[in-house]
Amino acid sequence: MAKPERTRFAFTGPPVPVGDDPLYPYPATENWQKAIGAHVIWMGGDVQVDTGSRGLTCIEPSFRMRLVIHAEDQYNFNPSAKDITTGIPDSENGRFVIVDLAKGYRNEGTARRTLTWKGLATGVSGSGGGPRGRQRQPDNNRRASNRI
Repeated sequence: MAKPERTRFAFTGPPVPVGDDPLYPYPATENWQKAIGAHVIWMGGDVQVDTGSRGLTCIEPSFRMRLVIHAEDQYNFNPSAKDITTGIPDSENGRFVIVDLAKGYRNEGTARRTLTWKGLATGVSGSGGGPRGRQRQPDNNRRASNRI
C-alpha cells in the first residue's frame, strides 16, 4: 500500500505590461486611461499536490494553489507621450514636475486567491481566500510618501 505523497512548489511568472498584449489591453475608457493607463502585472504563489493510493485503488491527485496577483504602476509624465483623448503632450503637464509643483508616485497592489481542484483535467473546482467587496482606501494610499 503506497502512502499518500505531498509535493509543494513555488512559482513566479514574468511581468506582463498591460497595454502591450491583446490579452491585457490598454484601458478603454478615458477615466481608466487617466487613472492607471499602462501598468505591469505578474503572478506568483505556491502549489500543493497530494497524490497516492488506498490499498489497490489509486486516488486522483488534488491540488491547492495559493495565487497572488501583483500590479504596479508609476504615475508620471512621459515626455514622448500624449493624452489619448485630448492630444495634449505629456511634456505640457510634465513641466510641473520640473518646477517641483507635481511629483510622480508608485501605486502597488495585490490580490490573493486560493484555488483547488482534483484530477488531471484543467478547471478549478473551488476558489476563495480573497476579500469580498472593494477596499476603497488601501493602506498603501495613506502612506506619508504618497501625500508629499
